[in-house]
Amino acid sequence: WDKTILSATPIGSDMYFVHSFAVFPTDPNDTLAETTYDGITFCSAIQRDNVIGVQFHPEKSGVTGLKILQKFIELV
Repeated sequence: WDKTILSATPIGSDMYFVHSFAVFPTDPNDTLAETTYDGITFCSAIQRDNVIGVQFHPEKSGVTGLKILQKFIELV
């Protein structure tokens, strides 16, 4: 997680998900984080080059989510 938007996020942190969509990247090296829910493991954060995305809602994920948003801002 070093040098990514998740560098300040402790492993196992709770995030807010509000839907049942899932991402399964064709290149597993693009996966930053995975989440397991109801027995299904899926990519919950992804990065390829300068494109970054998350499946969860950082703005609704408390202090940890705000830290992730701060890391997004620091990329600019």
